[in-house]
Amino acid sequence: MKKPSAVSALAGLLLLIAPLAPAAASGTSLTVYSNDLALVRETRSLTLKKGLQLVEYGDVAELIIPESVCFSSPGAPESITLLEQSYAYSPAAPEQLMKKHRGRHIIVTAKDGSTVSGILVGARSGDILLQMQGGQVRLIRSAFIQALEFPSTPEGLVTRPTLIWQIDCRTPGKHTAAVSYLTRGIGWRADYVAVVQPDDTGLSLSGWATIDNKAGLTWQSARVQLVAGDVHMVRPRPPGRKMRAEKQVYTAAAPPQFEEAPVFDYHLYTLKRPATLEDHRIKQLALFPETRIPVRKLYTYDAGRDGTKVRTGLEFVNDVQAGPGTPLPAGKLRMYRSGGAGAPVFIGEDVIGHTPVGETVRVYAGDAFDILGKRTVLDVQKLGRSSRRETVEIRLTNRTQTGVTIAVIEHFRGDWEFAGTPPPVKKQDAYTAEFMVEVPEGGKKTFRYTVLYKQ
Repeated sequence: MKKPSAVSALAGLLLLIAPLAPAAASGTSLTVYSNDLALVRETRSLTLKKGLQLVEYGDVAELIIPESVCFSSPGAPESITLLEQSYAYSPAAPEQLMKKHRGRHIIVTAKDGSTVSGILVGARSGDILLQMQGGQVRLIRSAFIQALEFPSTPEGLVTRPTLIWQIDCRTPGKHTAAVSYLTRGIGWRADYVAVVQPDDTGLSLSGWATIDNKAGLTWQSARVQLVAGDVHMVRPRPPGRKMRAEKQVYTAAAPPQFEEAPVFDYHLYTLKRPATLEDHRIKQLALFPETRIPVRKLYTYDAGRDGTKVRTGLEFVNDVQAGPGTPLPAGKLRMYRSGGAGAPVFIGEDVIGHTPVGETVRVYAGDAFDILGKRTVLDVQKLGRSSRRETVEIRLTNRTQTGVTIAVIEHFRGDWEFAGTPPPVKKQDAYTAEFMVEVPEGGKKTFRYTVLYKQ
């Protein structure tokens, strides 16, 4: 009897062993980034035979980055070797089924209830070509088709995202596989809600982590971590299938749920309890409890940017004592104003950057209705070929019933300096000066300054 060669024996072994259906993932954790990316880590129990075998590792994210997969066997690192990996996913769409069944036997049911069977020759725009038993080819129009029956699932049609591994196992039995991979389609952002008190001296601030999962997989009772910071990715984003998301938002309760800690040059927020992230749903988790903090109302006038409009906004300090006292990830802050017995009124929204503890947050709410500014260049004098003197007048009008303080922002170019005695300057750098001007209720305030430019 002729002994089989090593190559034929290997091929036979791979063909005879049925793919192993994995157990449900246990100990799953997700680290979600803000740039549509997440790191998935999980452990599963695999029952392996000795030698070479194919293993199907299913229930992975649809938008997995296959080249990012990391496999290990913590309990027996020397017993298992991952030799090959491929990613298989063929959505069971009608076009895919027709393509896979070309040259195969199918059954067509017409709208009048009659049936016809034959070999599928081709299909286009719903019309199909069938080769009958006698060899003739029949064209069946889509308008006459009620149903198509595919007697068998074609080889290679994987209807769920699956990693297919070729594994060499030297110690048969149960093994724990630790698997991690990156996936697209899931990300998070920070959203803040600020309700300003009627006297504009305080606000109630709440922060939410909004997680949007479109990765094609639901994670049950997972340990969730969020990374605040911009992580650099070299690989371009692969094209993903367009899927319709359910527009549902699930809002969790708002006790202190996250623990914050610095990691590398980022901030890591770890949820203290397991959470379920449903596929194609949006979930919100409270970043910190609702916090009452002091706030200051701001008015700013920047003629170069806003013309005659005066901006109104809010300023508060991310303080340990006053609150919230935790690093604030970049996100959108929506502002409301409580008033009397009525419901809070939406007064504007702005985006804040990553804000460490101790830093000041300034947000722009909108343009003041009853406060206006006007900037006029009163005089320009040339002092030589490369210098000039310019006098500017700023006029501020306040039609409200309370006095206001307005920060007037002026921009300069080149080599410059104030000539004479300017109004008090709160803030100044190489190209900007900020004047703080008090304007009485129902009144006006005008000031001038002269600047000398040297080129």
